[in-house]
Amino acid sequence: MSAYHYARAGGSAVRHVSRGFRDTYMGFDGIDAALDHIASNRMPYGIDHIFRPQAWYVTDRHGRVAVDHLFMLEDMQRIQAFVSCYTPTPIGHANAGNRPDGTTTPRPDQIARIRQIYHMDYALIAALHPPAP
Repeated sequence: MSAYHYARAGGSAVRHVSRGFRDTYMGFDGIDAALDHIASNRMPYGIDHIFRPQAWYVTDRHGRVAVDHLFMLEDMQRIQAFVSCYTPTPIGHANAGNRPDGTTTPRPDQIARIRQIYHMDYALIAALHPPAP
């Protein structure tokens, strides 16, 4: 939902949606239009990076994790501790946007579409947080 709101706004005060996608994304008339756009593109470069599955960045062509460390963004303390081994500079937040008033929660059918489109991301999240025995 964050990417959707960011796309509809054309980006933030600091970063902008890529020029080739900006008009299309700012013209989305709802979540379904964004999901249709994402689902209809078979190549990663047919959508702006904000909508690409995160798994695309961290897995090889066979779907295997190809990085040594994975973190959830919500775990900023662990991320900062890891990064501090390489630099003392704290991690900033460069693309924060304002959440528009009247923001709606996705409907169950939209959530199902999101989970289907981003199924590899959900699998990575599940691997990071295995169920308790």
